[in-house]
Amino acid sequence: MLQARGFTLVELVVTLAIMAIIATWAVPTWQHSVQRAQVESASGSLTQALSLARSEAVTRGAQVSVCPSSGTSSVTACGSDWHNGWVVYLGDSASFQPADRLRIHRGSKAQQTLGGPARVTFNARGILSTGNDSWIYCSGEYTTRIILAPSGRTRRMAGGACE
Repeated sequence: MLQARGFTLVELVVTLAIMAIIATWAVPTWQHSVQRAQVESASGSLTQALSLARSEAVTRGAQVSVCPSSGTSSVTACGSDWHNGWVVYLGDSASFQPADRLRIHRGSKAQQTLGGPARVTFNARGILSTGNDSWIYCSGEYTTRIILAPSGRTRRMAGGACE
């Protein structure tokens, strides 16, 4: 007598049901992890750019600025949206030469970027030429605020409203 091999229809349906339950539990968790990583990456990159600008200003004994990128391939002027990325460059005007660029960052994967001044400039002592500035990065329910003090010190705070 031959013995049947394989799965019965009931076994297959039960296995698929268990896999569906596990998938509905895992996908939202994975999406939250991706959103948190996007916010942390974007806010960390801007914090590093601000620290670079401050240290370069002190090292070179000259003004160094950070401004939103214009989004073009040959960035030589400041833009208006920090979500497009940013440029660290020598000087304090809204336009600059390609040789003056120290670093270019191309956009953020965070879903929303709020706030931020038109330009941040550090003097030769690493101090801001303006008062406090702040940026907010949001993706889903995750929010991080970057606060830049007049002394040039940056700090990140998790949470807050993204409006």
